Amino acid sequence: QNSLWSYDPATGNATRIAASKARYDDPDWSPDGSRLVFTTGAEIWVARADGSDAKRLVQFPNSSASKPRWSPDGRTVVFESQLLGQSEVFAADVATGRYR
Repeated sequence: QNSLWSYDPATGNATRIAASKARYDDPDWSPDGSRLVFTTGAEIWVARADGSDAKRLVQFPNSSASKPRWSPDGRTVVFESQLLGQSEVFAADVATGRYR
């Protein structure tokens, strides 16, 4: 089983954000530090810093999703995918999961 952890050096506390057989890649903290975005396979997930409220933001069963990064205002996640046959950049609204 693989896990994604957050570590607070000030307190020495470690918090498990996610755990499954999946591999977790490309984690990125939101600008305010309250959320984390990460990939697992062809999915992009968002979770609170304490690991709660984890939700799948986007899923591409026949493609890939990688390198998610937060917008400065924390409302959008940009990422790379080969959804259309070549590597392109998409943006997903964190509230709705809609991407363009």
